[in-house]
Amino acid sequence: MKVMEENIFQLKITLKSSKPPIWRRVLVKNSLKLEDLHYLIQSIFENWDNSHLHVFIVGKETYGNSEDDDYDENEVILLDVLPEAGNKMSYIYDFGDNWDHEIVLEKVLKIEKGQEYPICIDGKRACPYEDSGGVWGYESKLEITKDPKHACYKEVVEWMNEGDFDPEYFDLEKINKQLRRTFK
Repeated sequence: MKVMEENIFQLKITLKSSKPPIWRRVLVKNSLKLEDLHYLIQSIFENWDNSHLHVFIVGKETYGNSEDDDYDENEVILLDVLPEAGNKMSYIYDFGDNWDHEIVLEKVLKIEKGQEYPICIDGKRACPYEDSGGVWGYESKLEITKDPKHACYKEVVEWMNEGDFDPEYFDLEKINKQLRRTFK
């Protein structure tokens, strides 16, 4: 039986097609189950509430929690699907809005004593709201908020938290508090 050495994976998770890019960089144990990676992504993309289906894709194989998937995400760990730096996979959340992410294993690191994992170490931009129509619908809504004369301006601004939504906002401390709550 092969003994697995536990290491830390530095992952960069980017929402595909977002311009400018919306992304997060996290440190996780290589033994993290894909099911837990799903919950991690829900935590670090802070405007989502885990109310839709999802799937991980590596090559042509799917990993999820439905009988249609090739593998059960609860039985597969990160090391199984991303064995070395540079490997990539996809994560799709909400098959209607199709929030498609690229997950890249950037580095394999040693565990730091006293450090809690998982932890988010960097990122850019706020996560779109649930049910905002995918990347294209979200970007369209952002354009509408810039034009008070647009026919849908009032409706969209109210929907985006009374106009308090800032697409450039990224709060690392808030995201890590959410991660600690999720993984305590």
